[in-house]
Amino acid sequence: MSAAQEDELMKPVPCWLGCGFEEAVEGEAAHVRDLCPFRAKECRQCQGIYKFCDLQDHMEKDCLKRLVGCGNAHDGCVEMITFDFVYQHENLRCKYRRVPCRLQCGGMIPYCKRDSHEQEHCNRRELECDQCKGLVFASKFGHHLKKECVERMVKCRWVYV
Repeated sequence: MSAAQEDELMKPVPCWLGCGFEEAVEGEAAHVRDLCPFRAKECRQCQGIYKFCDLQDHMEKDCLKRLVGCGNAHDGCVEMITFDFVYQHENLRCKYRRVPCRLQCGGMIPYCKRDSHEQEHCNRRELECDQCKGLVFASKFGHHLKKECVERMVKCRWVYV
């Protein structure tokens, strides 16, 4: 190899991926393979190919296969799901998703607590009066016992002491 050829090989050439780095011809392949921020890298989550310099941002913000917490965490869900499955999980499968009370009290209750709400806490659940055996809404039960129940005990107005 002549001196002119050696000088030509030592001359810096720009990175062929366009990152702006200049390297001697003999080091350019190593730069592109191992160091270039524009080199292609596979996302471990979705197996897509991205520039190395964009990969971290993709994995944290854009990747459909990144793990995210359920939006129903405030009600108790601790599931971690892939971003592309968030809608189905949060709205159709999560046991902590909010659902309306079937007794139509207007409340939105976590799905896993709805039965308990309707059987033990809802103001629109019906309770049986021990005295008249009628069914009365829980919200009106106290009033029923004091004022409406036909079998309630009342003080006789006609008794003289």
